[in-house]
Amino acid sequence: MPLDKLVEYSSDDEMLDMNPSSPTILASVGDGPTPGLSIASLNGSASSSDISTPERFPRPQPSFNGTPTPLQMHDYIVWKRSRGQYYTVTTLGAPWEQWAPPLKHADMETRPCHCSNSRIHKLTCGHIVSLAMKAEECAANCTGMEQGLTQDQVSRMQKIASYSESVTNLVIKSLLQQGRPGKIAIAKQMGEGFQSFKYQQEHRDLIGGDFACKQCAYTGQRPTYPTFYFAPMHVIIVIRDAKDQAIVDQIKRGVRPESQNLYDRRMRRLQQRCGARGRGGFSSRGRGGRGGVMFGRVRRDVAIDKARRDEKTRVIQKMNDDAILDDMYTLGADW
Repeated sequence: MPLDKLVEYSSDDEMLDMNPSSPTILASVGDGPTPGLSIASLNGSASSSDISTPERFPRPQPSFNGTPTPLQMHDYIVWKRSRGQYYTVTTLGAPWEQWAPPLKHADMETRPCHCSNSRIHKLTCGHIVSLAMKAEECAANCTGMEQGLTQDQVSRMQKIASYSESVTNLVIKSLLQQGRPGKIAIAKQMGEGFQSFKYQQEHRDLIGGDFACKQCAYTGQRPTYPTFYFAPMHVIIVIRDAKDQAIVDQIKRGVRPESQNLYDRRMRRLQQRCGARGRGGFSSRGRGGRGGVMFGRVRRDVAIDKARRDEKTRVIQKMNDDAILDDMYTLGADW
């Protein structure tokens, strides 16, 4: 459609402004004009405000009754993890990153008793519990962050903390001898950075009370929830209700959650092997894979025909052998 037909004229027969930002330009679509369409939108350079995006509806909560299936388990875990009700395991962004809490999301730490401020804590009874909201400091019945580390890791960190203090004191002494007291503050900041691990541990909240443990029926001043760590999905399942407990019970029995995509892929391969694909003996995707209905029927008929031929061959061979033996006995009697 020419551009001159898309532009209307005012009452005094003057052409409207051809500025692309002018909102008075109208476009004719069908029988009547459609207001609000600018030249910029006709050229494909419309802004995001001119294009209306469809409203996004939240994903409904997966539900199940009784014992969940592997597909229901996977959907339920993914749904709760996306909404923060199941926790993800805190990992470092790079192998050379410092051993410290997350800088931007320290309240979402999930390593047990990490730097004495975490959403997950390991108690002296041996159970791992989780908090309802954000991270909190360790209690008196926590094992501490060093409990989950090896002896080599703990000794290495303690050596770094002790060496950094001695190096800092040596640098400060050298600066005083050189007559440069203004650099002492920088040296102290450098030393505090090296000793950060030393000041990040054993900060227990003794005033707030102990953590409660439902698995031990221990009543504490700070409520907690039982926790189950599921490594294949890299998720920490927080047991708050009966459905969470049903998920954990199924995992402990050996049932593994399975996504719908993997299930469909596995069933598709099984159908291809069993000859239940639809029409034809080859794949509709052009891969040339066998497994169609006709191919399965032909293979079955060929196997039946081969078995019949083999049986017929054995019977005829046996009849021929019997006939030859009878002839030999007859000839022997005549001799």
